[in-house]
Amino acid sequence: MTNFKGFIVRNYDSKVEGQVEKLSTDDLSAGNVLIKVEYSSLNYKDMLAFQKNGGVIRNYPLIPGIDLAGIVISSEDANFKEGEWILGAGYGLGVSHSGGLAEIARVPGEWLTKVPENMTTREAMIYGTAGLTAGLSIKALLEAGMKPEDHVLVTGSTGGVGSIATKILAKLGYENLAALVRKPGQAKIAQSLGATEVIDASSIRSGKPLQHQTFDYVLDTVGGDVAAALLSMVKI
Repeated sequence: MTNFKGFIVRNYDSKVEGQVEKLSTDDLSAGNVLIKVEYSSLNYKDMLAFQKNGGVIRNYPLIPGIDLAGIVISSEDANFKEGEWILGAGYGLGVSHSGGLAEIARVPGEWLTKVPENMTTREAMIYGTAGLTAGLSIKALLEAGMKPEDHVLVTGSTGGVGSIATKILAKLGYENLAALVRKPGQAKIAQSLGATEVIDASSIRSGKPLQHQTFDYVLDTVGGDVAAALLSMVKI
């Protein structure tokens, strides 16, 4: 029964409280790979996990953290061996399964992947869940036919997912790359990431079923009224 430190969230009648505590493997959810956690990124979803009725954590108490990277301590999964560098993100981590905000984690092997040889665990978590989401979103758009000459819009372009997506698209050679921003100071940030056009979110109005079809593709990280308004602005 290994002892280690971890951040654990507990639910009380009037509030949710989290603090660093001395824990043991008995506090971990079931899994077949035991990991020494080196890094975990903080995400919007983690912030919600620390709030009463945040809608993220299913059962308390729980160690939050929706991603992690570290080294395998022991494994009952044939795909992973002791000493290998691994990372995990999504699935039930930090939601229904103890997550990455602890020195030790225990995770099902099918939720894990090996850290690429040219990347450190720190770099993996700098990209983290936001980077993975951005990468998967771009992959889906590429598979749908998106090309470097297309007019592409990224919403939430200076946020976690949006900033990485903008940077990736610029690196891939997209020169007609628009960024949607809400605040004046975000324009320079978006341009530094590679956006060639900056659009004020206040100019995107919802409630109009027919608008000028402006964009070939939209990578939306915002949802809500913005996404609804943009639907009629995508070329079909």
